[in-house]
Amino acid sequence: MKKSDETAVIETEIVGKVATVASLPLVAQGLAAVDMAAQIRADMESYKRMSRDAALIALRIGLRLIWIRDNEPHGSLLEFMRDHFADKGQRTLYRYIGLADSFLTDSGLRDRATFKLTGKALAAVAPICSVQLELFSDPQAALEGALKKVVKWVGERGLAQIYRELETKKNDAMPPRHGKGGRIAEGSITPEMRRKAALEQAELVSVFFGGRSWEHLEDGELAVLDNLLDQFGAGVREILSARRAAGDAKTIRNRKARVA
Repeated sequence: MKKSDETAVIETEIVGKVATVASLPLVAQGLAAVDMAAQIRADMESYKRMSRDAALIALRIGLRLIWIRDNEPHGSLLEFMRDHFADKGQRTLYRYIGLADSFLTDSGLRDRATFKLTGKALAAVAPICSVQLELFSDPQAALEGALKKVVKWVGERGLAQIYRELETKKNDAMPPRHGKGGRIAEGSITPEMRRKAALEQAELVSVFFGGRSWEHLEDGELAVLDNLLDQFGAGVREILSARRAAGDAKTIRNRKARVA
């Protein structure tokens, strides 16, 4: 194969043969390698900014949902999500809440009396949800209070990175499970093993609540527990609803097949 200076060729070796998988006539388009690299770098910077903006937007959504959760009657949040965001999926919305909960905890922005987003804490956080998003990226902006804490907490991270870090933090907090050779490799865990582990954990939860030992928790700790139960309950109901819907669809298909 003859290569000209006007064509950049990517080649791969397949069973001893050379195959061209892509070609890009750079010079024909008036582009030098250095120009292409500059364009790639510019797009990478744009992606970084967009990812960071996505994290800030998700955080603001989560704060608004927590606002409702902590200041309206119990159960209002779930009703609000069903009425206004039935098409988004509760799991996605609760991920936003989890993100915002982590920010509030790490930044010390909960009401000290209720350990919720109420009172002075609510007033302090309100500007986060009302200022223009561009201010968080403006180096000339004189941000104070909760606004400054948002910039510090998010840093240069994107939404996907923050979610990964929160997931890692959650997994690290769980007690390790060991087999004969030490920790069980993730790839070797079967669905049945996961089901048995879930049953063991469900039994521990049952014992925990049945013994009413949770009554000895402090107010702030009870508030955290209450929030977790809301999230877990919504997740369980969402999965049950999806499975029942799938079961109903399967039953209908089976009936049609019998009729046919």
